[in-house]
Amino acid sequence: NAYYQTAVCYYQQAQSAGDLEAKNLAFQNSAGSAEKVVELDHSVDSMISAHYTLGLAKFGLGDNEAAIVAYAKAISYEGQTEDDARKDLIFQAHSRLAELYNSEEVYSRAVQEYQYIIENTDDANLRGNSYFAMAIALDDHLSQYDDALLAYQNAIQVKAGAIVSAQSYYRTGLLYQQKLNDQENALIAYETLVKDYSGEPDKNIQEMVGDASLRKSDLYQRLGRLEDAIAGAIETRDWAQLQSQKISAQYSLGSLYFDRAKSLYSDEAGTDLQYYIDASRESAAAYMEVYQLSSPVENLDKGLIPFLQNALFQAGQLYYSIGTSFKYREELQKAIEPLQLFAEYVDQGLFASSPEVLESVEESLVYVGTAQ
Repeated sequence: NAYYQTAVCYYQQAQSAGDLEAKNLAFQNSAGSAEKVVELDHSVDSMISAHYTLGLAKFGLGDNEAAIVAYAKAISYEGQTEDDARKDLIFQAHSRLAELYNSEEVYSRAVQEYQYIIENTDDANLRGNSYFAMAIALDDHLSQYDDALLAYQNAIQVKAGAIVSAQSYYRTGLLYQQKLNDQENALIAYETLVKDYSGEPDKNIQEMVGDASLRKSDLYQRLGRLEDAIAGAIETRDWAQLQSQKISAQYSLGSLYFDRAKSLYSDEAGTDLQYYIDASRESAAAYMEVYQLSSPVENLDKGLIPFLQNALFQAGQLYYSIGTSFKYREELQKAIEPLQLFAEYVDQGLFASSPEVLESVEESLVYVGTAQ
């Protein structure tokens, strides 16, 4: 069919056109030729080819609604052709409909198209990515959480590659943690992600593993497994490649050591508080390590500033408390550096200022004066 060949040629011209005006004109000509085929040749194979090409052209023009109509018409001829090329066009039309329904927020229809793709391909990568895309739609937009979990699990089992599997474990953990409040299953997902994918070089996987490690540590703490939480924070800090992950893990470690200290404190007469003192020292030292990891402070990402700001103040407070409460001169001296740095960085504008922060600065300077 000459009109169909013309439609294809115009579409190819549009793909290679250098400027927007020429591209749009070629898409318009392609659409016009495809519509001419629909008008003149009603054979099944011609209708499939013409509607598919029309869908491509309309999508190129930014008319998603018309593209959906064209692709839907192409797939309506499914089962009516024996030609392998047309069968492939029908499959491709389903794939493009899945993307379009997703972008147009018609998520239930997108899920149906992803299911079609899964059932009609042997390509493991395509199946895995389709399961994952389906899971996102079910999870984030349709709130069908059981179905989303099943889709994430299927995406993992298909073995479509490390990225799809890592993403699926990560999203499974988030779903359990944030939407189903199932901390135990969230923990299992995060543990598997960290155990199986920590060695992957892909940056996106490393970011997911890093966040999962921190979430894992937090969940251990919530579940009363403080020592596991501490071990997890140390593990995250030690293998993390990104400064943000190292700093957040180190800050978390300071907080966890302080929780350990609090668990060891008792005001009951005759209690040996040496364990509490040692744990408090450990917490203060961990907070001070945040400062070391943040150097040079002037170049520190703004999103990490709150970690450093709170870490310096907490380290100073802890050292000062040990020094004054238990008469340890060395700890009292150690309180000076973090408290002075805290006050200086606020004065220099590196730390955010507020009435509460300024009050903390005054308190810090009083402590420094006492310690000297």
